Amino acid sequence: MAASVLGLICATPISAQDNAWIYNTFVDKCRAAGGTPGSSLAQFQRGETFVCRQGGGASVTGPGDDCERTARQNVDWVLRDRGALTTFTRLTASGYAAVDAVIEAQAHNFRAQESIRRCRDWAIEYLARVYGPDRTKPVTASDCSCITVLPHENRDAQRFSYSVRNACDPMDVAIQFGGDILKMSASVAMSAWAAAGRLSPGQQAVVSTPQGWTYATILATRLTRGSSSYTCRYN
Repeated sequence: MAASVLGLICATPISAQDNAWIYNTFVDKCRAAGGTPGSSLAQFQRGETFVCRQGGGASVTGPGDDCERTARQNVDWVLRDRGALTTFTRLTASGYAAVDAVIEAQAHNFRAQESIRRCRDWAIEYLARVYGPDRTKPVTASDCSCITVLPHENRDAQRFSYSVRNACDPMDVAIQFGGDILKMSASVAMSAWAAAGRLSPGQQAVVSTPQGWTYATILATRLTRGSSSYTCRYN
């Protein structure tokens, strides 16, 4: 019976509790693949490589298999959530590496942190692509054409929703809506901003108006990258 090896990529110290959770994850993956765990928790906690014994030949798998799916979702969430992005930006400005700032911004979610730690090398390369040097590139009027705002199907009859898509360099995007809470009463028109978060090339997000509006129009798009900001006005 051949044995496959599940390796661990982690550049920062982790606790015994963290190790136990990672070990259990490897056990679940091993059994799901039809294998039998060949390492004990004690061996894994001593730093030995986890072994999954399988018949029919050996295959090498590991936490990196999950990087493009789970780790990417957890990194993207930080770059799109307003509060998490504020934490991330503050930490990078104070000297944190981008990958460490992302992990800190996920402090409320232990499993999200571990998915990024296990995929650390992948996350460093991914952050360099979606958040790297372009974050200091000034935003100009030409960036307005990068953003597409289209109606989005919404099950909530109390709101209008729109899909916001970025076709250019990464930037933070916010949409200003104009609308009314009373039918046929333009004299009480209102406006509101909705944050789409940080969008990389090809990424999109859904934003909605406040509840109760009876019509909505797009007044402006505010684009931000680092300390540079530009407002594209449509009316």
